Amino acid sequence: MLRSLVGSEMCIRDRANMKWWSHDSASDLVADRVIQTVGNPWPRPPDQFRTLLEGQINEAQRLWWWNAQAIGYIVRPNQKTRLELAQRRKRYGLPTTRLPPGTISTHVRHGDKGIEAQLVRFDDYMLAAQILKEQGDPQLAQRVFVSTEDPSVLESSRKWNTTDWRIMYANLERANLPVFGLIQKFGGVEEMLNSLLNLQLAVECDAWICTLSSNWCRLIDELRSVVAGKANSAYVDIGFRCFQGCKL
Repeated sequence: MLRSLVGSEMCIRDRANMKWWSHDSASDLVADRVIQTVGNPWPRPPDQFRTLLEGQINEAQRLWWWNAQAIGYIVRPNQKTRLELAQRRKRYGLPTTRLPPGTISTHVRHGDKGIEAQLVRFDDYMLAAQILKEQGDPQLAQRVFVSTEDPSVLESSRKWNTTDWRIMYANLERANLPVFGLIQKFGGVEEMLNSLLNLQLAVECDAWICTLSSNWCRLIDELRSVVAGKANSAYVDIGFRCFQGCKL
């Protein structure tokens, strides 16, 4: 599945099994990959990859590279799942191919996350989006895709859906509950498929605002880097300062 790196690029040999992402470019890992994130590197990747990585990816990024490659391989939907996601896109009035270029993804993790981290308001995500639009890639649009389990987040998003900004989300049923509460309310299969739909849409975006205290946001980070080939696109960890009790 993996092939040699070409000048720091992350490559996957067989993208045919990842059709739901439909992106082919590779990305450079030399620049800082995530804005506002800290942490010490974990243990190294398997020794079999040492020669492959030396001189191609800096040492602090190597374990992350290996994790992202492994996750990209594991999270491969089969054909039945891809067809189901395509049907759900039609059902919820979403683009049938991919989100428009320049869309900014926001994943607002609420539910039971407040037990271990400070929750971040959607308004703070939009303030970050405004800064990102002003200081980031000029190709970014004033268009935001929102994924969340919390219906009140979508209520907050509507006031931003003005002539200046367009807010997009899958029009599906939600509840601000812990994961097991969502499974009990909607059923495990239904909740899983709707989560995969939101994941698919998030990876199609061209910039991301997220909280890396959320494992789902880490999954988005890994897939947008390996599968979408956008490791150097803007990814703002909005939870870093808010996690320490600060505001934007």
